[in-house]
Amino acid sequence: MGQKPQPKSLSDMKAVKFSLLIICLLVVFSSCERVAGKGGKAAIHVTTVNGPLNTSGVSLRMKYGATSFPGENVPYDEDGFTDYAGDYTFNDLKRGDYYIYGKKITATDTLLGGAHVLINNKPGETHVVIDFAEEDPF
Repeated sequence: MGQKPQPKSLSDMKAVKFSLLIICLLVVFSSCERVAGKGGKAAIHVTTVNGPLNTSGVSLRMKYGATSFPGENVPYDEDGFTDYAGDYTFNDLKRGDYYIYGKKITATDTLLGGAHVLINNKPGETHVVIDFAEEDPF
């Protein structure tokens, strides 16, 4: 007849349970983290308008991890200019919060505006419109 398997010692069982707990916690915390920045599969497509008209040549600046206007004189993480149709796309972004600030200086005025964008879960393109004709652009 075969021998009965020997029960593991209490300390071995505690070590196994502790290891499983650590693994579970690491999985939970790493899946909840939203760190904005480069290295993802998402994109933010920005269109700038002034009322009903598309606005070209707008300087766009993007701040990672921001949910509101961070200020004009802070360091931004990425920048670009809109094309002739008022469009620009920020590519290769991870999940998280982004704030996009737009500015255009004309002969008669300075146009300012911005928008908060949240990239949640799925890769793809998020569209945002910055309208300089809004009463409070921030």
